Amino acid sequence: MQSEWLGLPRASEKEITATESRLRTKLPLSYREFLKVTNGWPGYPGVLRLRMAKEIDWFFVEHQNWIDIWTQSLRSLPPISDEQYLIYGKNLEQDIRVEYLQTNLQISDALDGEVILLNPQITHNQEWEAWLFSNHIPGVKRYRSFWEMLTTRGMGATP
Repeated sequence: MQSEWLGLPRASEKEITATESRLRTKLPLSYREFLKVTNGWPGYPGVLRLRMAKEIDWFFVEHQNWIDIWTQSLRSLPPISDEQYLIYGKNLEQDIRVEYLQTNLQISDALDGEVILLNPQITHNQEWEAWLFSNHIPGVKRYRSFWEMLTTRGMGATP
């Protein structure tokens, strides 16, 4: 009988640790657990491909130009207070701190101006904030963690 599993073979602890060494950071807990189940997720039409552990890298490595464009276009906006920034669960696409783009980790391929990033600047219980960053929104949909993003988006709901 053929397997119905759509994911990729799991990443070993050795692969995850090697990725953390290369990136010089400890990956957030839910993302590490995801990699232990499936080392990435194949892309399908209209679905972002989540990268294998060995493929993930800092967003600026491939997309410094994207960061520069967003930084330039939003530089005149007033800063977002911590109180406002830390609100989740509403459509707050405009609540972006572009300075975080420089330190975000890219875990998906870019597809039609959309990418999934993990933000180590905002943490919650060993988790990094997760972003669906997109030119379509425009802006970012933020989640407290990679797990929250998966479970919220996976069920077809908006945060």
